[in-house]
Amino acid sequence: MKPDCLGYSNKRNKLSLKLLEERKKLSITQKEMAERLNLSYSIYSAFERGQYKANLMILSRVSKYLKISMKEDEELYLIV
Repeated sequence: MKPDCLGYSNKRNKLSLKLLEERKKLSITQKEMAERLNLSYSIYSAFERGQYKANLMILSRVSKYLKISMKEDEELYLIV
């Protein structure tokens, strides 16, 4: 596993778990979700597995697409 200082992580975080859950609800593949978020498949896949920490650009795209808000601690809450 690559060092955390490069943005890599060795476990799923709340955000990656939420993203996986929402993708499954939509019944789409990681590749389809990556396309909808305008990300490469490899970046999206690593992000969902918790192997890469999302930057502000990715968080913004996820938030807009899934209609969720974000907190700095990477917890996601559905917008009601």
